[in-house]
Amino acid sequence: MARFNSTGLAAGVHLALADNRIVILDVGRDRYLRIERGRSVAFAQAVRAEAARSVWAALGARSLLNKPKSESAISPWQASLGRHDLSPLLAAGVLGACHWASRTLRQMPFADVLRAVHFKPKRVAAAPELHRAVQSFLVHRPLYPRDYACMFEALALLRYLSVRGFRATWMFGVRGAPFTAHCWLEHEGVVLNDDPDVIRAFKPIMAA
Repeated sequence: MARFNSTGLAAGVHLALADNRIVILDVGRDRYLRIERGRSVAFAQAVRAEAARSVWAALGARSLLNKPKSESAISPWQASLGRHDLSPLLAAGVLGACHWASRTLRQMPFADVLRAVHFKPKRVAAAPELHRAVQSFLVHRPLYPRDYACMFEALALLRYLSVRGFRATWMFGVRGAPFTAHCWLEHEGVVLNDDPDVIRAFKPIMAA
């Protein structure tokens, strides 16, 4: 029997209204579903109506109707561009995290991957330290022989940060038309490993 959360959605099911299209993420089935435009528009009109204000509030509380935040200050991703100060010790840590992420994605279904990222760092470091750790990962990441893909990049960076005592949020976002899914890491609203201008095009659908 399906379990439902406070918004009425089954456990592991998330939705967003992106470009006037309802997009559903079913974690258990590892798939996205997109509701056809006519029904999506009708739903959008309904939730904006006075009679459905509670539904709209519930969705807003889950941050599904808001664009991801980002700061005007330079992001860790931007700060890493053009840097070549490689370190054998840091490279070993990056390669280890990448190998772990590659193996995890190959061996685990999506729902188990999400459970695997709930690391428990021994300490919580300050934002400047976290940003420097992100930059070190991004600088050394090209040493690992694997094409760039958002799921792999986020999982490997999460592992790298966790080992060093940092916490970050794994964000998933969608575009409705044309449909596109993407994921990235944030910390206190700051995008860590992607161009903030790119991220603004995606509507958040889930945070892990």
